[in-house]
Amino acid sequence: MAKVTIIREATANDAAAIAAIHVKTWRAAYAGIMPAAFLEGLSEETYLAFWEKELAANVSVNRVALEGRQIVGWASGGPNRDADCAEHSEIYAIYVSPDTWSRGIGRLLMRRMENDLSAMRWPLLWVLEQNLRALRFYHKQGYQADGTARSLPIGGVELKEIRLRKMGWTPAENSAKLKML
Repeated sequence: MAKVTIIREATANDAAAIAAIHVKTWRAAYAGIMPAAFLEGLSEETYLAFWEKELAANVSVNRVALEGRQIVGWASGGPNRDADCAEHSEIYAIYVSPDTWSRGIGRLLMRRMENDLSAMRWPLLWVLEQNLRALRFYHKQGYQADGTARSLPIGGVELKEIRLRKMGWTPAENSAKLKML
């Protein structure tokens, strides 16, 4: 029997689960991209403090994906942080626990974020150029590189991030897709 995934608003009680997925997913997704020592040095405690503050501030749109009572993924978004695209929304992050990859949870989180951010216009997002798994996922969701790139210093190395835009997207179209899920 397939597990049912529910997407809901993240609460302060979710901070520890979000922090654990944050660290676990970074270690899996960025292995071979980011320095191993940097990934090993990631701390759930550090991310717990971040997420407690983030969720208490209630500024961003934060969602969690649950299978049963277990949080298996999360997403965050809000106003775009790029001066040249201030009228757009931005999906800051979507992370799904590696043991639940390829089960459609990321797609559900993506659709929900797009719907929740639709009042701020078309969403943009940033992805590491070397993160081929994420690039494939975003391309399947209709996102394409818009030609903007930036350097991101992490763990003593410079990584390249590229900005993606949702092509041909309208809020009404996304709402219809969300209702069909």
